[in-house]
Amino acid sequence: FQYEVDYNDHFETPIEAYQDIIPLLDLVLKGPENNNRTTSTSTGGIIYDPYYCNGRTKIILNKLGYNNVVHEKRDFYKDIENLQVPDHHILITNPPYSDSHKERCLEYVVQQYQTKNISFFLLMPNYVAARSYYRRILGDTINDVAYYVPNKGTGNDYNYSHPEGTGKEVSPFSSLWFCGI
Repeated sequence: FQYEVDYNDHFETPIEAYQDIIPLLDLVLKGPENNNRTTSTSTGGIIYDPYYCNGRTKIILNKLGYNNVVHEKRDFYKDIENLQVPDHHILITNPPYSDSHKERCLEYVVQQYQTKNISFFLLMPNYVAARSYYRRILGDTINDVAYYVPNKGTGNDYNYSHPEGTGKEVSPFSSLWFCGI
């Protein structure tokens, strides 16, 4: 990587997490009048995931029928600073949980949502909603955020995997999607 990474941040989003938000994703990309996955795939908008890990996001979204995906090994924060963030209609990511990544990502997506109406889907630990920075960043926009809590029968956690096969088998926290749609 051309930028500093934390080994413990490299846990991949499972396909089930993306499958859970397909109805919302399609609603944003195609609009309510064209929301029929049986006859078409989403080609009308660009999906962007700024945190690369090992590039699995693009592979999974392509498998689910989303072919307009930007997911490259780039320094997201440098791209923001240099005004070089790729054009996109939706930002979907599972941001790194170390340091201030969650807060910085949230600041960016909320600013983009408020100024450019760019939707976002952030998969983060549920405790983020209780953090003071969450309420500060969202301000009046907090009522515009929807939450998708996974319901997997006996538990509500996604199982994340590390590209090197290391880490805990069960997540130490519950996750949910924070959705600005």
